Amino acid sequence: MQLKSPKTIKYVQKLTGKIASLNRFIARSADRNLPFFKILRKVKDFKWTEECEHALQELKLYLMTPSLLANPKVGERLYVYLAIFEDAFSLILVREKDGEQNPVYYVSRMLQGAEKRYIRTEKLALALMTTARKLRP
Repeated sequence: MQLKSPKTIKYVQKLTGKIASLNRFIARSADRNLPFFKILRKVKDFKWTEECEHALQELKLYLMTPSLLANPKVGERLYVYLAIFEDAFSLILVREKDGEQNPVYYVSRMLQGAEKRYIRTEKLALALMTTARKLRP
């Protein structure tokens, strides 16, 4: 994959924009890309860290080995797996066929402002509410 490490804040902004457009196809997108978003907060003191480089290499590896999203069928039972982190949450919707689970949809979001101070139960409710809004017809 021909993705080089960003040298300026402008390239980091472009990278995060591209990642945002792929958000629902990347598992744990917000958690995986947290280092890139942290750099954007420190616009004046731009420094590409080892943590950012490691996150970029992991992202490249993940994108080179894609998992196929499955199509759910009407009436089929779907399962939700939810992960809550300090700064983000991720959710994956899966279907089970012949004992094998296949991803249907990913939801991942950074927590902002006061949301970071929510207790775990409130973060869980926020994640479920956000997902329900994204999935409604």
